[in-house]
Amino acid sequence: VTYVTDFSSAPERRCETTFKKNCHISFKAVPYTEKVKKCHTPYTKKCGDEIQGELVCKDIYEDFCETRFKKYDILQDEPECELVKDLRCKNITIDLLHIPHDNDGGSKVPYAVKETCENWPKQKCE
Repeated sequence: VTYVTDFSSAPERRCETTFKKNCHISFKAVPYTEKVKKCHTPYTKKCGDEIQGELVCKDIYEDFCETRFKKYDILQDEPECELVKDLRCKNITIDLLHIPHDNDGGSKVPYAVKETCENWPKQKCE
């Protein structure tokens, strides 16, 4: 009785976890009501009998300030996620010990390649 083992090699598959995130931020002008506090301290002219001398004209600048209170409403998009099954497969080498072979070291133990697959949970978000 002669046994012949036919096998074909299969490329090794590597499992990697890859995350991809696509973002798009858009801005548009929107009118809104803004709270502003204004302060103004004008100069006042002091006149009286105690001031004497010639009249001198000058440019005097007044202080003017403005404080703006900005309110920011930040809207953050929440991802929509679902749990899906991801099929992952791997090849397992099985020695065929029931097939006679030469133990002198000249020949290798016959083997077969078996593919096993499992469903793994994977979170998919959009």
